Amino acid sequence: MTVSHEPRLESARRENVATRLGALAEIARAAWAGSEIDLLRQAAGSAREALGAASVSISRWDAELGQVRVLLNAGVLGPNEVPEPVDEIYSADTYIHLRVLADQLTGWASNIDDGDPDDADIGLLRDLDKHCSVGAPIPMDGRIWGELFLSRTADQPCYDAADIDLALVVAAQIGAALATADHLDHVDQMAHTDPLTGIGNRRAVDETLDIALSRHRSEQEPVSLVVCDLNGLKRTNDEQGHDAGDRALIRFAGMLSAAASALPGAMSARLGGDEFCIVAPGVSADQVVEAAHELCRLVLRSPLEGVSCGVASTDDDVGEIETAGRLFRLADAAQYRAKRSRATVPIVAGRGLPAGVAANQAAQTPIAAGDRRMFRGRDLSDTARLLRGGMLALDDARDRGVEDRLILVAEEVAEQCHPLGWWISRADFDQGVVRTVRHAIHRDPSRPGEELTSDVGNEYRLVDYPQTAFALAGHVVALHARDPDTDPAELAMLDGIGATTLLMAGVTDLNGDGWLLEIIGDAMSAPMADYELSLRALMALAALESGPGH
Repeated sequence: MTVSHEPRLESARRENVATRLGALAEIARAAWAGSEIDLLRQAAGSAREALGAASVSISRWDAELGQVRVLLNAGVLGPNEVPEPVDEIYSADTYIHLRVLADQLTGWASNIDDGDPDDADIGLLRDLDKHCSVGAPIPMDGRIWGELFLSRTADQPCYDAADIDLALVVAAQIGAALATADHLDHVDQMAHTDPLTGIGNRRAVDETLDIALSRHRSEQEPVSLVVCDLNGLKRTNDEQGHDAGDRALIRFAGMLSAAASALPGAMSARLGGDEFCIVAPGVSADQVVEAAHELCRLVLRSPLEGVSCGVASTDDDVGEIETAGRLFRLADAAQYRAKRSRATVPIVAGRGLPAGVAANQAAQTPIAAGDRRMFRGRDLSDTARLLRGGMLALDDARDRGVEDRLILVAEEVAEQCHPLGWWISRADFDQGVVRTVRHAIHRDPSRPGEELTSDVGNEYRLVDYPQTAFALAGHVVALHARDPDTDPAELAMLDGIGATTLLMAGVTDLNGDGWLLEIIGDAMSAPMADYELSLRALMALAALESGPGH
């Protein structure tokens, strides 16, 4: 026996159901659309499709004022309607369905043919050149968020009870999308906000700097960074308790935000502990320096003990700044000069020291390594991070020559130990000389009035620099100005530029050419000897895995 069966839904109905389900899915996806208005634009288009509307409006309900503000109109708009109005407001006292919004989830429909000619809803339809409408409240987190309003023209069928039910479903889906977007915004805010002070955190700083530096590289838009260290926090915690310390941090964060507010687009943030910063893209260095001065003035007028501020900007003469790490190193160095000299004004990388600061700085003792907070999170794993970071950088540059690969190694070391600068030289063993081929100056030396000068192209006899010759034999040598074993010639070089430490590493490439990398530091730099083993490995990789023919 053959049994035939009719499809449960005819083709037209199946297509209609699929359209409506697809529209609901699109509304759900609108939660990830971006801003609230982007979400509403996408939701309005989907709602219009689901209910076959000529036009759709989405409004926000203000329960305290008893009114609805229209945020968006889409579709075939009526006279005087605009897509995103700024002052289209309706009172709940005028429209019955708006009063319903206040206390219940009920949909409604209006039709010019069946309605009271004097009714406000019918008058609204006439004003919009529409024939019928359906509406529903948009629920969100147990309250009425707003209203979904859809209308049709005279050549379309009027809405019925089934359409009211569908409008309620669509409105509920819009409310769910709004709730999801609100939750995502909250999670994002939590991820980018310091919980104690309410300003940005290190993650927010990193992301903001990445975007700002990208614009700097493509559009030459300036980027500036102010790094601040709140003075005396440890003493406050020890003598008055951590609650007092927290109050000091919160108070300073308010001052930092006030100073940053003078810079359009700037962000204030807490990096951790007593370290704060301002990231200022798109404004001149002079504006940022003035904001830093104002911050110092605010702190001086407060009960806080003081603040040390360092400023670095791509606008100033500080060399190429391609990475956030380089900008931080410059600002950190300036901030520590301010701290060592007990400066009450900001110190700016690449600019001369303010009057009175240089002499005071020279009188200060070097900062102990244990007090050096500028190496954020520095611990014994820093050497492992150097090795990993260097290997990744070299792996991405296998087709490049030894010189370029040594530059990558130098920059990786600089990220970790914060040197004055680095030099790369090439050895001519037959002539017994080394010749400087590349260098980078990351910051001014710590001695006031001194500056690092380039000696690119100059030659030095190896016989005069025995420790350099030893390094070129494949060794890593760490020298300190106070070490009695430091060669006098090397010592004279350090003394001449105001440096105190020198880390040298040599290697011979596959062509038999010798290469020397010198990292020069001072009291602000990390202990050079910590990086000897990692540097030796990276030098070997840079020379032995370089591109063909190099």
